[in-house]
Amino acid sequence: MGFKPILAALIMVGVGGLGSLTGAVAGGFILNAIEVALQTLLPPNVIVSRCYYLHDRNYHFVYVRKWDVWKTRPGKGVVLCRLFAWHSAEPLSAAEALGSDLECFTDLSQIHRDGWGLAYAGSEGIELVRDVSPAYTSSSFSKLVADGQSTNAIAHLRWATEELSVCIPNTHPFIKQGPLGEIAFCHNGGVRSDYSLTALIDTDLQAEFEGETDSEQYFAALISQLRKCDGDFVSAYRALVKDLAAIHYTSINSLILSATELVIVCKHKPENRSPDLEPNYYDLFWKSNDGVTSAWSSGVRRDSNNFHKLKNGSLLYINIATGEVTTHQIG
Repeated sequence: MGFKPILAALIMVGVGGLGSLTGAVAGGFILNAIEVALQTLLPPNVIVSRCYYLHDRNYHFVYVRKWDVWKTRPGKGVVLCRLFAWHSAEPLSAAEALGSDLECFTDLSQIHRDGWGLAYAGSEGIELVRDVSPAYTSSSFSKLVADGQSTNAIAHLRWATEELSVCIPNTHPFIKQGPLGEIAFCHNGGVRSDYSLTALIDTDLQAEFEGETDSEQYFAALISQLRKCDGDFVSAYRALVKDLAAIHYTSINSLILSATELVIVCKHKPENRSPDLEPNYYDLFWKSNDGVTSAWSSGVRRDSNNFHKLKNGSLLYINIATGEVTTHQIG
């Protein structure tokens, strides 16, 4: 459970005595007062957050209180994540796909620490593993990246805003049924979640939301468009980018995995990027070497100078059956 939840309980007991409802209520007020005072005194890019989240480790749900004190973040409303994907002719582990950059990717979870997820091609379809723990502290992550092998996979490190809970339903990747089968999806960026976005989503998909993220709603809008385009990702994204043009977003960068395709989307609005972020934060890169094609966010690999930069407003398409790689403009 950790020390901080115990500390919270001790404060409540100390105020009102063991078993005192009045003391517990008073303790809660004190904790909130401390939180508000700290947030007032701290710089704007430092927040003190408290949230409840569901943790399904060991396949059962337990409510836990999480405290993220002195956690530096960019401005309010900014969603930050890191992405990595690979396709290979032969099964690889994430450790093999990343090579010497595995440590670099894992270290990013000390900042992007609000959960991680990996969707990969398994023997019976797309498999999904998600955890709300930071990757660098997760034994499940260490075991999976070392021992799990697949020819195709997408990985995500989450850094959530203070408005959204850190819980499994909000943790990427997500899996939904597309017009031609299951699709796994993860996203880096923020899309304004209001009626304009909801209007792009088919009614049946709105009833199936797993969590509360704008990313999942964006995914549902993509599936709605795929239905109109007979499952063609290039056509669907060209239409979707036009539909999203009037909606405020920082980035709709995404990784998408189906039974037949691995898709990497690079589309972001530099003018909406937080000034707290590096200019290249939403850049995506890729390379193909020795039958392995991988793609990643800035910072995942130590040196991106020798690799291809995916142009903003483009889509990298990998045919899983042939390994053929093509790029397409989407707007």
